[in-house]
Amino acid sequence: MEGQNQHVLVLGGSSFMGLELLITLSKRQNTLVYFINRGKKYWDGLSHTLTEQHPDRIFHYVGDRGKRLEFQQVLGKMFEDMKIKSGGASEQFDLVVDFSAYLKSDLKVYSTYESSQAHIDIGADEMRRLSHSVEKGGLTEDMGYLDQSKLTEKQLKQLKKQDSYGFKKLLAENYIFEQSQKLQFKVLSFRLPDVIGPFDESHRFWQQILWCQNSEKYPLQIDNNAKNIKISFVLSIDVVTIITYILDQKITPTGIYNIGCQEQLTLVEFYKLMCELLGCGEAKMIEITDKISKTIFPSVSLGPICIDQAKNMLKFSPTPLRDALKISIDFFTSLKEGQFEQERQDVLKGFQDIVKIYEKQNEDSQSSSQLSSSSTSSLDSSNSDDDESSINDQSKEIQNEKPLSHEISQ
Repeated sequence: MEGQNQHVLVLGGSSFMGLELLITLSKRQNTLVYFINRGKKYWDGLSHTLTEQHPDRIFHYVGDRGKRLEFQQVLGKMFEDMKIKSGGASEQFDLVVDFSAYLKSDLKVYSTYESSQAHIDIGADEMRRLSHSVEKGGLTEDMGYLDQSKLTEKQLKQLKKQDSYGFKKLLAENYIFEQSQKLQFKVLSFRLPDVIGPFDESHRFWQQILWCQNSEKYPLQIDNNAKNIKISFVLSIDVVTIITYILDQKITPTGIYNIGCQEQLTLVEFYKLMCELLGCGEAKMIEITDKISKTIFPSVSLGPICIDQAKNMLKFSPTPLRDALKISIDFFTSLKEGQFEQERQDVLKGFQDIVKIYEKQNEDSQSSSQLSSSSTSSLDSSNSDDDESSINDQSKEIQNEKPLSHEISQ
């Protein structure tokens, strides 16, 4: 597409993969990017900063697809602006990337399909909860496919009851593919395991860093699954790389694709590797046998995924898992003091919830065994002020003077 502008619509884009995509597309001189979200500011409002830095190529619209009429008005304004910028020509999006669709109604609320050549829907692990069998190499794309024509009304209700989120997301996915056949546009549905990388608004990985760094005091909890079941991860930057690859291809293979790192590891192996990369010594773990263990990862425990289809059809070359973890760790541990302060406070608040689990265990232990507060077998709940101080000290440790790893070009 050399010599002519590409037009991309991003639904979402305020954080994580969406923000990473906006940053990447902002560096492409021949790409005009329109993005719509609810206007929330994450990560010091970086997505808004992009529109200020590139007012001729990055265009932001505020709209809530849950408010149908209002959202359609926003879309109308966007298409009017798009026509003006093209000199009155009838423009078409080369690619629509949807990070925020959850329900079938979310997709019905806008009619961009007739104005797009290709559509990418970003799915998640939860869509595989409806799968029942796992091959040795990992979950394949067909294992989470919902063929309504082969299911009775009773079976559909059972699936919805089994997992409401995954069921509704699959219905939305089916709707996209149905529309693509009617309106002749390409659709790719990405199914992702746990995503790691910069700008993660879930804060899971950042909290995991703190827990690993403090595992001597707050041991990482494991169970039998943590020792035996393999899990998969994907680097957010890899998702963006494959999106830009598709944008630049004249032939786009429609279909469902698992996107993730090639390597698979157990949670125990993950903890050990994290502590090694963090340089914080051996991972201290405690096995939980009498109740459900507290863990941050994986978010869905269905085992690893198979990425062969994406490698073969989309020429996907994933970042090695060790490198993906290092990139993610470096981003969060290199933040300057005062940078992304709201996110930092949210992370510390979440980590405090983990600390409270150990404080509660200590209280229960003291109550049942009448151990002294100096007992070395449990955490001393009387030191809660010290615990808070320790967390704040940990926060200061990661606020060093290294530059932010993902700078936005001025």
